[in-house]
Amino acid sequence: MTEEVKSTTTVLTSENAAEFYAKKLDLEPPKPDAAQTVESPKEEIKAEEAKEEKKEEVKETPEEKEKREKKEKLNLRFSDLTEKRKAAEARAAEAEAKAQEALKKAAELEAKLNPPKEDVEPDPKDFPDAFAYNKALVKWELAQRDKAEAEKQEKARQETQRQAWMNRLESFKSKTEDYDDVIAASTVIVSEEMKQSIWESDAGPHILYYLAQHPEEAERMSKLTVGGMWREMGKLEAKLTAPAEPKKEEKKAEVSRAPEPITPLTGGKGAIENLMDAQGNFLGTPKQYRDLRRAGKIH
Repeated sequence: MTEEVKSTTTVLTSENAAEFYAKKLDLEPPKPDAAQTVESPKEEIKAEEAKEEKKEEVKETPEEKEKREKKEKLNLRFSDLTEKRKAAEARAAEAEAKAQEALKKAAELEAKLNPPKEDVEPDPKDFPDAFAYNKALVKWELAQRDKAEAEKQEKARQETQRQAWMNRLESFKSKTEDYDDVIAASTVIVSEEMKQSIWESDAGPHILYYLAQHPEEAERMSKLTVGGMWREMGKLEAKLTAPAEPKKEEKKAEVSRAPEPITPLTGGKGAIENLMDAQGNFLGTPKQYRDLRRAGKIH
Protein backbone atom coordinates (compact mmCIF):
# COMPACT_ATOMS: atom_id res chain seq x y z
CA MET A 1 0.00 0.00 0.00
CA THR A 2 2.73 2.28 0.85
CA GLU A 3 4.47 1.56 -2.45
CA GLU A 4 1.33 2.45 -4.48
CA VAL A 5 1.06 5.83 -2.79
CA LYS A 6 4.64 6.53 -3.65
CA SER A 7 4.16 5.64 -7.26
CA THR A 8 1.15 7.94 -7.76
CA THR A 9 2.39 10.82 -5.66
CA THR A 10 3.45 13.86 -7.68
CA VAL A 11 6.04 16.18 -6.31
CA LEU A 12 4.88 19.76 -6.77
CA THR A 13 7.33 22.27 -7.97
CA SER A 14 7.06 25.87 -9.25
CA GLU A 15 7.23 24.55 -12.75
CA ASN A 16 4.44 21.95 -12.64
CA ALA A 17 2.13 23.48 -10.11
CA ALA A 18 -0.06 25.27 -12.65
CA GLU A 19 -0.56 22.19 -14.77
CA PHE A 20 -1.31 20.04 -11.66
CA TYR A 21 -4.04 22.30 -10.39
CA ALA A 22 -5.51 22.73 -13.85
CA LYS A 23 -5.97 18.99 -14.18
CA LYS A 24 -7.48 18.75 -10.78
CA LEU A 25 -9.94 21.50 -11.50
CA ASP A 26 -10.51 20.34 -15.12
CA LEU A 27 -9.17 23.59 -16.55
CA GLU A 28 -7.08 24.41 -19.73
CA PRO A 29 -3.48 25.22 -19.03
CA PRO A 30 -2.93 28.95 -18.92
CA LYS A 31 -1.68 30.56 -22.14
CA PRO A 32 1.80 31.92 -21.96
CA ASP A 33 2.21 35.63 -21.82
CA ALA A 34 2.63 37.29 -25.23
CA ALA A 35 5.63 39.13 -23.98
CA GLN A 36 7.22 35.86 -22.99
CA THR A 37 6.25 33.99 -26.17
CA VAL A 38 8.83 33.83 -28.89
CA GLU A 39 7.58 32.29 -32.11
CA SER A 40 9.96 30.71 -34.55
CA PRO A 41 9.97 31.81 -38.25
CA LYS A 42 8.20 28.63 -39.20
CA GLU A 43 5.47 29.35 -36.72
CA GLU A 44 5.09 32.89 -38.11
CA ILE A 45 4.73 31.56 -41.66
CA LYS A 46 2.16 29.03 -40.51
CA ALA A 47 0.25 31.75 -38.71
CA GLU A 48 0.17 33.91 -41.85
CA GLU A 49 -1.00 30.97 -43.94
CA ALA A 50 -3.70 30.28 -41.42
CA LYS A 51 -4.85 33.88 -41.64
CA GLU A 52 -4.99 33.67 -45.43
CA GLU A 53 -6.97 30.45 -45.23
CA LYS A 54 -9.43 32.10 -42.86
CA LYS A 55 -9.81 35.00 -45.27
CA GLU A 56 -10.49 32.58 -48.11
CA GLU A 57 -13.06 30.81 -45.98
CA VAL A 58 -14.90 34.11 -45.51
CA LYS A 59 -17.57 34.26 -48.14
CA GLU A 60 -17.77 37.45 -50.22
CA THR A 61 -20.89 38.98 -51.55
CA PRO A 62 -21.08 39.41 -55.34
CA GLU A 63 -20.67 43.17 -54.92
CA GLU A 64 -17.61 42.74 -52.72
CA LYS A 65 -16.15 40.18 -55.10
CA GLU A 66 -16.68 42.50 -58.11
CA LYS A 67 -15.18 45.40 -56.24
CA ARG A 68 -12.20 43.29 -55.20
CA GLU A 69 -11.64 42.01 -58.74
CA LYS A 70 -11.83 45.55 -60.17
CA LYS A 71 -9.33 46.71 -57.60
CA GLU A 72 -7.02 43.80 -58.43
CA LYS A 73 -7.34 44.49 -62.17
CA LEU A 74 -6.66 48.17 -61.58
CA ASN A 75 -3.62 47.38 -59.45
CA LEU A 76 -2.47 44.95 -62.10
CA ARG A 77 -2.98 47.57 -64.81
CA PHE A 78 -1.06 50.17 -62.82
CA SER A 79 1.71 47.65 -62.25
CA ASP A 80 1.79 46.80 -65.96
CA LEU A 81 1.84 50.47 -66.91
CA THR A 82 4.62 51.11 -64.46
CA GLU A 83 6.70 48.30 -65.92
CA LYS A 84 6.04 49.54 -69.44
CA ARG A 85 6.93 53.11 -68.44
CA LYS A 86 10.18 51.94 -66.90
CA ALA A 87 10.96 49.87 -69.99
CA ALA A 88 10.16 52.86 -72.26
CA GLU A 89 12.37 55.12 -70.17
CA ALA A 90 15.19 52.60 -70.39
CA ARG A 91 14.77 52.33 -74.16
CA ALA A 92 14.66 56.12 -74.47
CA ALA A 93 17.84 56.49 -72.42
CA GLU A 94 19.55 53.86 -74.55
CA ALA A 95 18.37 55.55 -77.76
CA GLU A 96 19.60 58.93 -76.48
CA ALA A 97 23.01 57.47 -75.69
CA LYS A 98 23.20 55.88 -79.15
CA ALA A 99 22.11 59.15 -80.76
CA GLN A 100 24.80 61.09 -78.91
CA GLU A 101 27.40 58.51 -79.92
CA ALA A 102 26.21 58.69 -83.53
CA LEU A 103 26.41 62.49 -83.49
CA LYS A 104 29.92 62.34 -82.10
CA LYS A 105 31.04 59.88 -84.76
CA ALA A 106 29.34 61.94 -87.46
CA ALA A 107 31.12 65.08 -86.27
CA GLU A 108 34.47 63.27 -86.26
CA LEU A 109 33.83 61.92 -89.75
CA GLU A 110 32.78 65.37 -90.97
CA ALA A 111 35.95 66.86 -89.49
CA LYS A 112 38.02 64.26 -91.35
CA LEU A 113 36.21 64.57 -94.68
CA ASN A 114 35.77 68.33 -94.55
CA PRO A 115 38.48 69.73 -92.32
CA PRO A 116 38.21 73.42 -91.48
CA LYS A 117 39.73 75.71 -94.06
CA GLU A 118 43.30 76.63 -93.27
CA ASP A 119 42.52 80.31 -93.73
CA VAL A 120 39.75 80.21 -91.11
CA GLU A 121 40.49 79.61 -87.46
CA PRO A 122 38.66 76.49 -86.15
CA ASP A 123 35.42 77.11 -84.21
CA PRO A 124 34.90 75.00 -81.05
CA LYS A 125 31.24 74.39 -81.93
CA ASP A 126 32.29 72.52 -85.07
CA PHE A 127 34.00 69.78 -83.04
CA PRO A 128 32.59 67.00 -80.85
CA ASP A 129 34.92 67.65 -77.93
CA ALA A 130 37.74 69.86 -76.69
CA PHE A 131 40.40 67.34 -77.68
CA ALA A 132 39.37 67.39 -81.35
CA TYR A 133 39.16 71.21 -81.29
CA ASN A 134 42.63 71.63 -79.75
CA LYS A 135 44.08 69.20 -82.28
CA ALA A 136 42.53 71.17 -85.16
CA LEU A 137 43.68 74.47 -83.66
CA VAL A 138 47.31 73.31 -83.40
CA LYS A 139 47.16 72.01 -86.96
CA TRP A 140 45.74 75.33 -88.16
CA GLU A 141 48.42 77.36 -86.39
CA LEU A 142 51.18 75.20 -87.90
CA ALA A 143 49.59 75.54 -91.33
CA GLN A 144 49.48 79.32 -90.96
CA ARG A 145 53.16 79.39 -90.03
CA ASP A 146 54.12 77.14 -92.95
CA LYS A 147 51.98 79.19 -95.31
CA ALA A 148 53.63 82.44 -94.25
CA GLU A 149 57.09 80.92 -94.72
CA ALA A 150 56.14 79.50 -98.13
CA GLU A 151 54.75 82.87 -99.24
CA LYS A 152 57.95 84.56 -98.14
CA GLN A 153 60.09 82.11 -100.10
CA GLU A 154 57.85 82.34 -103.16
CA LYS A 155 58.01 86.13 -103.08
CA ALA A 156 61.81 86.01 -102.92
CA ARG A 157 61.91 83.48 -105.79
CA GLN A 158 59.65 85.61 -107.97
CA GLU A 159 61.73 88.71 -107.29
CA THR A 160 64.91 86.84 -108.25
CA GLN A 161 63.23 85.55 -111.40
CA ARG A 162 61.94 89.01 -112.28
CA GLN A 163 65.37 90.54 -111.89
CA ALA A 164 66.91 87.79 -114.03
CA TRP A 165 64.27 88.44 -116.75
CA MET A 166 65.01 92.16 -116.74
CA ASN A 167 68.73 91.48 -117.11
CA ARG A 168 68.15 89.13 -120.05
CA LEU A 169 65.72 91.58 -121.64
CA GLU A 170 68.08 94.52 -121.43
CA SER A 171 70.91 92.41 -122.81
CA PHE A 172 68.86 91.26 -125.82
CA LYS A 173 67.38 94.71 -126.47
CA SER A 174 70.86 96.20 -126.61
CA LYS A 175 71.57 93.95 -129.59
CA THR A 176 68.13 94.30 -131.21
CA GLU A 177 67.19 97.86 -132.10
CA ASP A 178 63.65 97.11 -133.29
CA TYR A 179 62.71 94.91 -130.31
CA ASP A 180 60.18 97.32 -128.79
CA ASP A 181 58.61 98.08 -132.19
CA VAL A 182 58.24 94.39 -133.11
CA ILE A 183 56.69 93.46 -129.74
CA ALA A 184 54.34 96.46 -129.78
CA ALA A 185 53.12 95.68 -133.31
CA SER A 186 52.61 91.96 -132.62
CA THR A 187 49.09 90.53 -132.18
CA VAL A 188 50.32 87.10 -131.05
CA ILE A 189 48.44 85.62 -128.07
CA VAL A 190 50.26 83.01 -126.01
CA SER A 191 48.81 80.68 -123.38
CA GLU A 192 49.60 80.94 -119.68
CA GLU A 193 51.83 77.86 -119.97
CA MET A 194 53.74 79.45 -122.84
CA LYS A 195 54.15 82.67 -120.84
CA GLN A 196 55.58 80.69 -117.93
CA SER A 197 57.97 78.86 -120.25
CA ILE A 198 59.15 82.11 -121.86
CA TRP A 199 59.50 83.77 -118.45
CA GLU A 200 61.71 80.98 -117.09
CA SER A 201 63.82 80.46 -120.23
CA ASP A 202 67.30 81.95 -120.44
CA ALA A 203 66.41 82.91 -124.02
CA GLY A 204 62.95 84.23 -123.08
CA PRO A 205 63.24 87.69 -124.69
CA HIS A 206 64.65 86.16 -127.88
CA ILE A 207 61.80 83.57 -127.99
CA LEU A 208 59.21 86.31 -127.53
CA TYR A 209 60.80 88.35 -130.29
CA TYR A 210 60.84 85.30 -132.59
CA LEU A 211 57.18 84.41 -131.94
CA ALA A 212 56.16 88.02 -132.56
CA GLN A 213 57.70 87.68 -136.01
CA HIS A 214 56.28 84.19 -136.60
CA PRO A 215 52.66 84.22 -135.37
CA GLU A 216 51.85 80.95 -137.14
CA GLU A 217 54.49 79.22 -135.00
CA ALA A 218 53.01 80.68 -131.84
CA GLU A 219 49.52 79.54 -132.85
CA ARG A 220 50.78 76.01 -133.58
CA MET A 221 52.47 75.73 -130.21
CA SER A 222 49.42 77.06 -128.37
CA LYS A 223 47.38 74.08 -129.65
CA LEU A 224 49.79 71.48 -128.28
CA THR A 225 49.55 69.74 -124.95
CA VAL A 226 51.54 71.25 -122.11
CA GLY A 227 54.21 68.58 -122.49
CA GLY A 228 54.36 69.05 -126.25
CA MET A 229 54.59 72.81 -125.87
CA TRP A 230 57.51 72.50 -123.43
CA ARG A 231 59.36 70.22 -125.88
CA GLU A 232 58.84 72.68 -128.72
CA MET A 233 59.99 75.54 -126.52
CA GLY A 234 63.14 73.58 -125.73
CA LYS A 235 63.82 73.03 -129.41
CA LEU A 236 63.21 76.70 -130.20
CA GLU A 237 65.50 77.80 -127.37
CA ALA A 238 68.26 75.50 -128.65
CA LYS A 239 67.78 76.84 -132.15
CA LEU A 240 67.93 80.50 -131.13
CA THR A 241 70.90 80.09 -128.80
CA ALA A 242 73.01 77.91 -131.12
CA PRO A 243 76.25 79.63 -132.15
CA ALA A 244 76.09 81.07 -135.66
CA GLU A 245 77.98 79.06 -138.23
CA PRO A 246 80.79 81.03 -139.92
CA LYS A 247 79.96 82.09 -143.48
CA LYS A 248 81.74 80.13 -146.10
CA GLU A 249 83.85 82.51 -148.25
CA GLU A 250 83.96 81.83 -151.97
CA LYS A 251 87.42 80.88 -153.09
CA LYS A 252 88.72 83.39 -155.60
CA ALA A 253 90.86 82.18 -158.48
CA GLU A 254 94.45 82.89 -157.71
CA VAL A 255 96.20 85.12 -160.26
CA SER A 256 99.37 83.49 -161.44
CA ARG A 257 102.42 85.61 -161.15
CA ALA A 258 104.31 83.53 -163.70
CA PRO A 259 105.31 85.35 -166.92
CA GLU A 260 103.00 84.99 -169.86
CA PRO A 261 104.02 82.32 -172.31
CA ILE A 262 106.19 83.49 -175.20
CA THR A 263 104.29 84.14 -178.30
CA PRO A 264 106.18 82.52 -181.11
CA LEU A 265 107.56 85.06 -183.47
CA THR A 266 106.59 84.71 -187.03
CA GLY A 267 107.88 86.49 -189.92
CA GLY A 268 106.00 89.55 -190.79
CA LYS A 269 105.29 92.83 -189.38
CA GLY A 270 102.05 91.73 -187.78
CA ALA A 271 103.83 89.62 -185.18
CA ILE A 272 105.78 92.62 -183.94
CA GLU A 273 102.73 94.85 -183.95
CA ASN A 274 101.00 92.40 -181.68
CA LEU A 275 103.70 93.11 -179.12
CA MET A 276 103.44 96.89 -179.39
CA ASP A 277 100.67 99.21 -178.16
CA ALA A 278 99.41 102.32 -179.88
CA GLN A 279 102.04 104.46 -178.21
CA GLY A 280 104.84 102.17 -179.37
CA ASN A 281 105.44 100.54 -175.99
CA PHE A 282 106.68 96.97 -176.12
CA LEU A 283 104.26 94.57 -174.46
CA GLY A 284 106.20 91.38 -174.77
CA THR A 285 108.61 89.72 -172.45
CA PRO A 286 112.18 90.80 -171.98
CA LYS A 287 113.39 87.75 -173.82
CA GLN A 288 111.17 88.59 -176.81
CA TYR A 289 112.52 92.09 -176.77
CA ARG A 290 116.10 90.85 -176.84
CA ASP A 291 115.36 88.35 -179.54
CA LEU A 292 113.68 90.99 -181.70
CA ARG A 293 116.60 93.38 -181.25
CA ARG A 294 119.08 90.72 -182.22
CA ALA A 295 116.99 90.05 -185.26
CA GLY A 296 117.06 93.76 -186.00
CA LYS A 297 113.32 94.05 -186.08
CA ILE A 298 113.16 96.66 -183.40
CA HIS A 299 115.55 99.34 -182.43
